[in-house]
Order: sequence, then C-alpha cells, then structure tokens
Amino acid sequence: MPNRFYETGYRFEQRVKKHYESRGWFCVRSAGSHSPCDIVALKHHPPATDVVLIQCKVGKPTRKDVLELYGLANRLNVVAVIVSRDAKGKLVKKDVEELV
Repeated sequence: MPNRFYETGYRFEQRVKKHYESRGWFCVRSAGSHSPCDIVALKHHPPATDVVLIQCKVGKPTRKDVLELYGLANRLNVVAVIVSRDAKGKLVKKDVEELV
C-alpha cells in the first residue's frame, strides 16, 4: 500500500502539472527522482523556448529545498518556482529568487 504522504504529494504534483498544461505548457514530471524540481515545464515562443523548473510543496519548503532549486536554476539559466497551496487550496506560485 502506498504511503499516504507520497499519495498526497503525487496528487498535488498532478494538479500543478495539469494547471500548467491547461495554459499551453508541455510538462514532464520527474517521478521519484528526489531531484530539486518535480516538474519541468516548456513553452515554445519562436524563436525561443521558455523553461520553468517547478518544485511542488504541500507544506512549507525547507531552506535546503529552496537553495537546491535556486542553484539548479542558476546553472541552467532558467526560471524556478515553488508552487504550494493556500488555506483554501488555491495554488500559490513563488519565484525561488524571492525566497533566497
């Protein structure tokens, strides 16, 4: 039987992925990788492609989570966000640079 916390996180990641896909992004979920990002989202605007690294957090992100995601985004020269939810369940997106 899957872990309850894993299932909660998985469902939240799927919700975030669907949210971005409904806005025209192509998303890839990095399942079980324990990498700094849960989803990589891409949107093509010729001649360029936007890339966003997304960390999904049901709870509050740790300082380590923020710094790892920030470091990866800096190395790749892309945008990184942490998506969580407010008390009413609404998605809340924060740019990782604001959290460093």
